[in-house]
Amino acid sequence: MPDQDRLYVRTAEFARVAERIEHVTTLTSRLNVLPFDDKAARAALLSEIVGKPVPDSVTVYPPFYTDHGLGIDFGAVVTKDIPPNTLVTGSAAFARKRWND
Repeated sequence: MPDQDRLYVRTAEFARVAERIEHVTTLTSRLNVLPFDDKAARAALLSEIVGKPVPDSVTVYPPFYTDHGLGIDFGAVVTKDIPPNTLVTGSAAFARKRWND
């Protein structure tokens, strides 16, 4: 890893990243227990997690996990069943990775 990409502990930058991760972990835990039909609350929390408005067309099924939430873009369109524990990316919903239970 190039030195400029490293994040050193006991620095102000590391403290900010750790604080962001803790905040987003709290938000995702709240998101994951909301009633699924509470679309307004789910959209508000998801927007706070990703740091920008979320399009009305986005549906995220719980459980949802992320580390810091920033840099997430929505646009994958899933038109068929995908196996559980599968990461799907891209506008054509390409299955990138699967995990075992």
